Amino acid sequence: VARLAPEGSDRGFWRLRRDGASAVLMKDRPRDPEFDRSVAVAAFLHAEGLGGAAVLGADREDGAALMEDLGDDSLHRLAHAPGADRPALYGPVVDLLAELQARGTARSDACPLARDRVFGREDLLAETAYFRRRFLREDRGVPEADLAGLDAEFAALADAVAAQPRALMHRDFQSRNILWQDGRVRLVDVQGMRLGPCAYDLMSLLRDAYVDLGDELRGSLLERFATASAAAGGPAPRGAADLRRDATLAGLQRVLQALGAFAFLSNVKGKRAFRDHIPLAWNHLNDLLADLERLPPPTPRMAKLRRLVAIITIDQ
Repeated sequence: VARLAPEGSDRGFWRLRRDGASAVLMKDRPRDPEFDRSVAVAAFLHAEGLGGAAVLGADREDGAALMEDLGDDSLHRLAHAPGADRPALYGPVVDLLAELQARGTARSDACPLARDRVFGREDLLAETAYFRRRFLREDRGVPEADLAGLDAEFAALADAVAAQPRALMHRDFQSRNILWQDGRVRLVDVQGMRLGPCAYDLMSLLRDAYVDLGDELRGSLLERFATASAAAGGPAPRGAADLRRDATLAGLQRVLQALGAFAFLSNVKGKRAFRDHIPLAWNHLNDLLADLERLPPPTPRMAKLRRLVAIITIDQ
């Protein structure tokens, strides 16, 4: 028995080995509704060939589940290995996301817990309020008076992102929740799955604060996703301009959430290692605000946010 320690999770995980076989025990709070979601969604994704772990057994009353062991080869670890071939690592991940949005959404009636919630305007506003409180006010010490005007901008951003075509979304589709196992892309931390904006998961991956993909690879993966989504019959916008617009807006939304989360996890939960990822997320934020300026109207311009970002200093 070996304890596993996912950095951002409050759940417990153990790897169990016997006679050359292994499995992972997940322990949650007894009778936690999120436990039911985790087990049901993982089983659905596994049955559909969409990367989920097989569920070997579950005890809802105890909040314990025995899951297929997907190994330790996270996309995050592999992407940072010496000589890593990032295009080869990330291309199939983008393809799987296109399949999840197309075939997964079409088949999601088989798993009501994967689609009974919608990631909509109120959720998006909650994310930016989280950034406003945890990052700007508490972490950066920005006075409340200097935040006037942000709420209107965040409301405009939420409206724009919520208007995107909806599909099944993982909600935390980043390199630490994606693994390679025996030549296949696998997914963990799936209990947050729901219907939501089609570009959100894509930009969680392409603007991941744990891996800097660079502009060239990011652009090629965006194109690959557009092609794969169209081939799979997914909901992505048909035109390249529409996809760029949706990706920029969803990326901005996601990066604001990540900055709020890093501040909360480090300052409130005491997980100080998350501070190491603030500089890359901050660089993403600056890049996306610049991208926003290049988009044609109607597009939220976020003038107040840009002015705040210009005067805040982040140690790189």
